[in-house]
Amino acid sequence: MDVVDYVGVVALFYWIAGLILVGCSLALGKVRAIVSYGKHARGWVAKRQPPAIVHSLLIKGTVPNKVAWTSLYSIGLVINSVLIREYFYLKDMNLRSLSTAIMFEIHVARRLIECIYVHVFTPRYLPLFHYAAAVSFYFFAPLTPFLDALLYPAVPSPSQVAAAAILFSAASLMQCFVHIRLAESRALGGSKYGVPRGGLFELVASPHYTAEIVMYTAFVSHSA
Repeated sequence: MDVVDYVGVVALFYWIAGLILVGCSLALGKVRAIVSYGKHARGWVAKRQPPAIVHSLLIKGTVPNKVAWTSLYSIGLVINSVLIREYFYLKDMNLRSLSTAIMFEIHVARRLIECIYVHVFTPRYLPLFHYAAAVSFYFFAPLTPFLDALLYPAVPSPSQVAAAAILFSAASLMQCFVHIRLAESRALGGSKYGVPRGGLFELVASPHYTAEIVMYTAFVSHSA
């Protein structure tokens, strides 16, 4: 095995571990408390009163919200930008992986702009455990398509790429619109969100998370 194979194995185990953690969080309350943050985690602390070190790592915030999310999207953007440049030096261009990387680039760039100019952050802090987990995600998320391009060259049909691009664009616009509405409601309501009305808020409780799911569906929709 060469270096690329070893990194590919590490990335594979990373995503498997993430899936296992998600599965355990759905079945086990203690695991759910570890992966939760904000009001859900604070509720668990009030009931269970965990050791001080657990409280410090999982609940007590150490990184300001705006600094945390701005830096996370910056990390993702820098890593993905470097890797996009490397795609053009590959012997066999992998359109599937490159199109995924370009969509991810647009996503993290838009989210970074929203963090700077749109979001109204509360004066809260992100726990160190969750910040570290998010850093690992924004490292492996752009790296995985690049490894895919190196290890499994493939060319999707133009219709697959077009469908993924349309799905991603629609979801991205939807999420941007929802974030603007949420920022406006928080600006009016102070430290708490107001209750947005109309549009997607009449259909689902958290349309910004719904849009996120649709976007990541677009990322993998043409990977088969």
